[in-house]
Amino acid sequence: SGDGFATAVQRVAAKVDDLYVHIDLDVLDPSLVPSSSTPSPGGMSLRQLDRLLGTAFATGKVRVVAVAGLNPGAGQRGQRSVHTAHSLLVTSLPQWQQAEVGSA
Repeated sequence: SGDGFATAVQRVAAKVDDLYVHIDLDVLDPSLVPSSSTPSPGGMSLRQLDRLLGTAFATGKVRVVAVAGLNPGAGQRGQRSVHTAHSLLVTSLPQWQQAEVGSA
C-alpha cells in the first residue's frame, strides 16, 4: 500500500544521507509499456507511480533517479512505451526539483 511505502521510505531516509530511486518501467500496467519484455499484469498507473515517487522526493534526500526497462523498438508498441516514459519524467521530476529547493 502507499502508506506502507511511505513508512518504509521515511524509515530509510531517517538513516541515510542520500537516496537512489530506480524505476523499472515494467511495474506499470502493460498497456502503458506494451514493448516491455517483462510486463506486470495489473501493474500501476502513471498516477500511482507518480505518487510513490513524490513520497520519495519529499524526503529531500533523493540524489539519483534511474529509469530502466524502456524498449523503444516494436513499432507502435515502442512508441507508446517511449511516450509513457516521457510522460512519467515530465510529471514526476518537477517534484524532485521542488523537494531539492525546499531542502536547500
